[in-house]
Amino acid sequence: MSNSSRVKAQNILSYRTLEVPQGQVPLDSPFYIERPPIEIDCYNAVMKPGALIRIQGPRQMGKSSLLARIVQFSSQQKFKVLSLDFQSLDESFFSDLRSLLMRLCFSINEDLGLAEDLPDLLNETHLGIKSACTRYLEKYVLRQQKSP
Repeated sequence: MSNSSRVKAQNILSYRTLEVPQGQVPLDSPFYIERPPIEIDCYNAVMKPGALIRIQGPRQMGKSSLLARIVQFSSQQKFKVLSLDFQSLDESFFSDLRSLLMRLCFSINEDLGLAEDLPDLLNETHLGIKSACTRYLEKYVLRQQKSP
């Protein structure tokens, strides 16, 4: 058994609980299993402007725990981090694109502490909601941010 494996095994045995974890594990949990090079690839992607990371996998495979580590890394880089949980939305938002995009923009606006009312950019119906949402994010949200 390698030295690092022995240390990890000792950490697991001395951990507060020996119950099998369910859901996201804490950042310092010995139960988190790193999957090189996935973590490093995600950290590198976060550093690139316009990057998109797609995390996909079956239930209980560590997606939320990986996401928590990406968020922690991003925060350490002094990046602004927003968390949007689509599972908390009512189903009605998913039946109407306009409602969904307006809710998305409202959440971003609120989390960043921007002006109470959404700008008129979103009400420009001649653009269509997709274009209006893109324009709002590019011209209003991103331009106001001092950090990535």
